[in-house]
Amino acid sequence: MKYFTKELYHSAQMVGRLMFPDHDADLDGARAYYRSEGRDLDREYLENFEQDRPYIEQHLPGHLVELLAANGGNSRVPSPELKAAADEWVQNWELRSRKAGENARTRYEAVKDRLPVGGRRFAEEIHLHDTVITGYSWLGTGIFQLDLNCRGGFMGLESCALIFTGVSLAEWEKDLTNNWWLYNEIDLADGEGAFELRALLDCQTLPRELNQLRITAEDVRIANPVQASSIHQLPSL
Repeated sequence: MKYFTKELYHSAQMVGRLMFPDHDADLDGARAYYRSEGRDLDREYLENFEQDRPYIEQHLPGHLVELLAANGGNSRVPSPELKAAADEWVQNWELRSRKAGENARTRYEAVKDRLPVGGRRFAEEIHLHDTVITGYSWLGTGIFQLDLNCRGGFMGLESCALIFTGVSLAEWEKDLTNNWWLYNEIDLADGEGAFELRALLDCQTLPRELNQLRITAEDVRIANPVQASSIHQLPSL
């Protein structure tokens, strides 16, 4: 990925860790519910923080991690020092995220008129966020298929396959099966008449592992679409 990188995604998972109640009373209802279930909200927040601490330490600066630990995670009103440090970090992350989006849009606008039709329609009409890869295979020379469970996504489908043709490159870092589709970028490939798909995927394993898929192809089409009930049909490619 050139814009929506692994590092940017991992950092996004930290934003929720830096959201705090404004007042102690804000969580009184939740604490009462936990007590009625024989549980302790503050202890569970702290246990969750300690369980995820190795991951958090990879993506937040050390002083911020220590301030979070002293606060018991984010179940309590933060100290002024923690609030200031957290706000500064989140603002910097928002700036980086916004810049990545702007750079990706600028690049796409610069190349879209030179993309093959399949690549442009992929970028503008196919929305794979939250779909899951259920299988993948080569169907022949230069023909690559991805099978997708689309129920959790925005495709209006139960499932489908994406068939890429004129494929000169298909590579990934880890097994793609059961990978959850996060983001993708469409770019102009080096070869004439081809586009490049770059996708960031969640392996759905612990610790939080991400995968990257890269395909260079001349065209792509949707095959074997199974419609979801009561949802508008996706235009055929």
